Amino acid sequence: MPELEIKRLVKHSPISGSANNKYKNVIFGSLFVIAGIIFIIIVSHNRPPGDQSEMPFPLVISTLLFFPFFGIWIIIASLKEIFRNKKMENIQKFYPNEPWRWDYSWDSTGINDRSVKSAEKAFGFGIFLTLFLMPFNWVAFISGQIPEARITCGLIVGFFDLLVIMIFGYSIYLFSRKRKYGPGRLKFISFPYFPGSELNVTFQTEKKLSDIRQLKATLRFIEERYEMRGGNIETICYQLYADTLTLTGQDFKYNNLLTLDLKFSLPQNGCETKLKDRPAKYWELEIMADTHGIDYHASFLLPIYSSSY
Repeated sequence: MPELEIKRLVKHSPISGSANNKYKNVIFGSLFVIAGIIFIIIVSHNRPPGDQSEMPFPLVISTLLFFPFFGIWIIIASLKEIFRNKKMENIQKFYPNEPWRWDYSWDSTGINDRSVKSAEKAFGFGIFLTLFLMPFNWVAFISGQIPEARITCGLIVGFFDLLVIMIFGYSIYLFSRKRKYGPGRLKFISFPYFPGSELNVTFQTEKKLSDIRQLKATLRFIEERYEMRGGNIETICYQLYADTLTLTGQDFKYNNLLTLDLKFSLPQNGCETKLKDRPAKYWELEIMADTHGIDYHASFLLPIYSSSY
């Protein structure tokens, strides 16, 4: 068995989410929704008279929307996880020795690029922070209630405002990349794959990748872990195995790409996909192409399971 090399992936988005019980998360999210609705009703029935020293009423309501917005997001994410687990548990009873049937909702023909959802997530997070920061911006830059600390408060709030601008800028970049290249897909030549065998797949794009200077296809095995950091439990991604195939523009006919056959030798090291587990373990294929303008990037989950069930 090859020795595993552990490397933390700092910019990798985890799959597992929080380590909290999902039913508790539903209750937690419901409390935010109820609190937000109650606050909005109370404020609406006790609307203060117009006064420059008071926060504008529309701003108050917009700020209070932060609570139900956050609560609904938690509830939806938790319910998805609960229903998914129930469905997979029922399938597992009939196929206990075939984990590719119940570990994940696989399409045996292939899988779409999972990174295309990053744009929606970044945009949603930007809205979330905008609602949260609205009252702080009013106090720091408009109200004039703290003249003695106006500069300090403005610098602190301005820093987080800059962060929000960067998040929206990143989401625009991701939307632009999606518009330029379209969705990517990975076609499975066989299904599933097993450790020690050969991984044969075909990478497909909706629009041709032109002016490719270099393309990297990286096969990696990722293990997510729940770790305590700064008093909070965070989901950290670790790379335990990686194999990279690098191609230059000379490897592509007319320097354009619409489909590309890829082959990797899978190690016999006991690493197998376990997406149902929390925290999850999984194989991933990342495609990165250095092109003119916005570079291409896509990542695909892989159905690699042990044959020893």
